[in-house]
Amino acid sequence: MGRPRSGFGWGGVFCVVGHDQLRRREIAALHTDRRDGDWLTITGNGGATRLVPVHPILVPYLDLKVTGWYLPGRLERHRSADFVGKRISLRLGPDDAGHQLRLRYVTATYAATRDLRAVQELLGHADVSTTQTYVGVDED
Repeated sequence: MGRPRSGFGWGGVFCVVGHDQLRRREIAALHTDRRDGDWLTITGNGGATRLVPVHPILVPYLDLKVTGWYLPGRLERHRSADFVGKRISLRLGPDDAGHQLRLRYVTATYAATRDLRAVQELLGHADVSTTQTYVGVDED
């Protein structure tokens, strides 16, 4: 991916998707006031918030923006989730959308940790059964 040239941009978006497992809506709504050092406070489904560690690859992209939305909109406060999803699909191809990157993250994280509860918290799932579906784990 290389070093970022200017602004958060799409390189930053792909880092967030690939390394920090965020949903496209969560990426669209990233704001500088939600970052505290190496952590992002993410508001997920149902308004629940969670802390997500910032992957070291993402830090240079986040550092480029001092205040405001990381992906500011032209008419709205920030870009829409659909806009982010379309951009990801354009870059990756129609068969490899952002959700597939999220699934890859889940698979790799679970394989490395074998900690279903930690993966659940990172993803912001209210119910562990959703996480079990992602990683292919049967209920005990």
